[in-house]
Order: sequence, then C-alpha cells, then structure tokens
Amino acid sequence: VMEFLGAEQALPAKRWSRELNFLQYQANNTKPTSVIPAGTHLRVTVPWREVHNPEVILTTEPVQESHLRLFRQIDPEGKAYRSDELVEVARSAGVPVRLESTLGSGVYEQTIEFTTTVDSVLALRLENGLSPQLAAKAQRLNAEIHPRVVVELSETTQSMKGAVQWETASTQRSGVGIPADASAALTVGVAQNNEAKPDATLTGVGPNLTLGAKPDLLAESRISVGNTAVSGSAVSAGHLAGLAACLQATDVRVTDLTRTMGLKSGTPVLLPADWIKSISPRRPESER
Repeated sequence: VMEFLGAEQALPAKRWSRELNFLQYQANNTKPTSVIPAGTHLRVTVPWREVHNPEVILTTEPVQESHLRLFRQIDPEGKAYRSDELVEVARSAGVPVRLESTLGSGVYEQTIEFTTTVDSVLALRLENGLSPQLAAKAQRLNAEIHPRVVVELSETTQSMKGAVQWETASTQRSGVGIPADASAALTVGVAQNNEAKPDATLTGVGPNLTLGAKPDLLAESRISVGNTAVSGSAVSAGHLAGLAACLQATDVRVTDLTRTMGLKSGTPVLLPADWIKSISPRRPESER
C-alpha cells in the first residue's frame, strides 16, 4: 500500500493513517473544506512509467498493477461512530490501460470515476496488486516506479465553479508528468525573475539510464498585457516556443536547440547579447 506521507512527516490533525489521502473542495474565492458537496463528479487517475527488460517480462503487461480505492468517512465528527470508520464507495476495475510501449519502458494508467450522492468526506487508498510471479519479475528488474496521483472534476461546468484537491498530502515537487518524463521530450518549467525554482526534480526512463534533470529548461512565467496579468508554466512554455520559432527563422535546427544555444539542463533560458548579434539574418527564399 502506498504511503502518501513519509515517516518523518507529521500527520495532519484528525488524520490517523499515512496510507489514506483525504480530499478537499474549494469553491472559487473561498477557503477549502474537507466536505465534498453532493453531486460532485470526481476522476482520480494514476499514470506511471516502468522499465521493461524483454528478457525478463513481456512489454504488454504492467509489473506494478495499481488499484485505486475510494472511501467515505461515516461520521467525521465521531459522534455516533468512531471517526476512523470508513465505507468503500468506489474502486478501480480491470487491468491498467497501456498508453505507450517501447523497448525500454511502458506507460500505464489506472482510473476511477465517482459521483457523490451526499455531502462526503473522502479518502483515497492506492494498493499494489502484484501476484507472486510478477513480484519476482519486479525484483529482477531492480526498479522503482514513481506514480503521480491526480484528482480532478470530470465535468467542465463544475470545474468552472471550483476545484477538488488533496488535503492530507499534496506536493508541487512531483516532477514532470508523462510523457514529459521521456528523455526525448523538452520540458519547460517556471523561473521567477530569471532564477531557478528549487523544486526541479530528477526523473528518468528506461533501464540502465542515468537520471536526467527535469524540467529541461526554465523560462519567465509572468506576462502582463494592459491591466491583465497571467502566470504559470503555460506562459513559460509560450516564451520558449516563441524563442524557438525566432531561432528557427535563423536556420537554427530545432532538434539541436539546447546545444546550439549552449544551455545547461535545469537552468533559466538566457541568451547572451553577443550570441544574438552573431546570428545572420535568414536569407530570402529566392536566394536559397
């Protein structure tokens, strides 16, 4: 069973298990509450990437077969029943879906969807369904998976009014998601005032490969137009995409972008003025 909090982390008030991650709901412009309103449509997804060794295990089946279980607290205040009394309201069914398969790794995903019929205090439990045969293969692979647990509102109308979040354990240091964890993917993170944020994490893919820093590059994450300001990783990605388009216009190969610019992995994107001056203007189409 997955532990959402480490042994060195203290349990939140009124919470008694590291194996349960309680949810909370936050309507727009209000404080979060542990009660999920009746009629809320939830989707919990766990994607993960695991290594493949063709000599050990078939690439079409997951070694780590994760199962999701969603519980409702019967009496959160502990008035009529003990507060740790739970009832299961949903669980994942069937084998995980295979999203991608390569010679070195595979990407799998397990999902549950649930609609609350009453106001509920909900908690998630993530279990591993390894059979003895798969467990032996997992040990021979000598690899550990790092799943990402994502919760969201599955209806657009509800997501416009609020958001469902993790209450017990939530982190922004979860690294990049799938498929951005692939070594061939160029990922962009947030840099404030051209300074790297300290929460860039390490991730890797495939057997016998060293870990690589992700996100690959960091870019400024704020932009203001008139009286409107937006921020976030989408802005960072937009900055770098615009820069890549400009460089492509100077005949810089996009596939060799980082090495051409001399950028180091995990650092903010800064182009030296002398380097920019050295770029020759792109020749007209008629002269090529």
